[in-house]
Amino acid sequence: MVALKSLREARGLTQEALAARLGVSRQAVHAWETGKATPSLLQGVRLARILGVPVEALLGEAGSSLPLLFRAEPGEALGEGHLQALAARARAYREVEALLGLPGWLPEARPFPHLDPRVKEDRERLEALAVEVRKDLGSGDGPLGDPIALLEDNGLKVFLLDLPEGVSGLSAYAEDLGGVVFLNKGMPVERQYFTALHELAHLVLHRGEYGRKAQGRDAKERAADYLAGAILLPRHVVLEELGPYAGLSYLPEGVLRHLKQRYGVSMRTVLVRAAQVGILPRAKAFAQKQVLDRRYGEREEPEPLERPPTPSRLERLVFAALAQGKLTLSRAAEILGLPLREADRRASAWLQEVPA
Repeated sequence: MVALKSLREARGLTQEALAARLGVSRQAVHAWETGKATPSLLQGVRLARILGVPVEALLGEAGSSLPLLFRAEPGEALGEGHLQALAARARAYREVEALLGLPGWLPEARPFPHLDPRVKEDRERLEALAVEVRKDLGSGDGPLGDPIALLEDNGLKVFLLDLPEGVSGLSAYAEDLGGVVFLNKGMPVERQYFTALHELAHLVLHRGEYGRKAQGRDAKERAADYLAGAILLPRHVVLEELGPYAGLSYLPEGVLRHLKQRYGVSMRTVLVRAAQVGILPRAKAFAQKQVLDRRYGEREEPEPLERPPTPSRLERLVFAALAQGKLTLSRAAEILGLPLREADRRASAWLQEVPA
């Protein structure tokens, strides 16, 4: 069947797990994926529901079109079947919003596709944009807290999923659905926060180029990185927090740790922002980053951030729709990508009546 393997892997299912949910053998699933056999019509319908895609996507009748416009660069690392599975999850999320009368949401576009932070004037524009985006998000001047939760509270659809190792995240949108960000849940929390805002930056700056390969990719990545860092650590915060250390050739590690925990940023991002704002010479910031790399490894840092173990916005909406009788438990489990028993357990815990 067309893209069955990619769709299964995108759902994080092994052949054995999918077979168990269908009540067939692993060999049967293998035969379907290799084209040596085809499932019955009933099995095809059940497959589509488990994988969260239209039956047409499995039968190859959907062509190459996708219901969302994806940012092309990270999308290149995923097969079309994987992208179809991601799009189906976003559509299911929108289904729940619609049941509850909630609109889809897109950040306001500020189409500056040619901004390059190596240019002083462009850096100034990106700093100003960061202030505007913060106002849009209702975050004020202080720490964002949990940026993922903040984006969700504003209506952006965010998924934490198993993505290929080389894909930190990607974003997509449709006018009727709103914006959606997919994050690699295997990354450290501080990297998840930064990547979520990096993808938000692309939705703000480069949305007009989604669905096609953009020109000047490196400059666009630099602009999105810069804007994400400036949203996390606005210039006035960097000046206030790090100004007393401007005369040093390094930033004390205690300061880096403090800002990491207070503002939800990596220590390396603090160093980058210190150089961008002029607190630390660029060469000194790079040298200190190398020290961190040698001491902790290129991807690790001390005192890793932890997200509060609270349900995602999608879970909360699904539970609300269940409580109102607008979703069946089986459909709720499919939307959340959970076994029926686990979905029931989580919903029951969330909807449990407070004892008198």
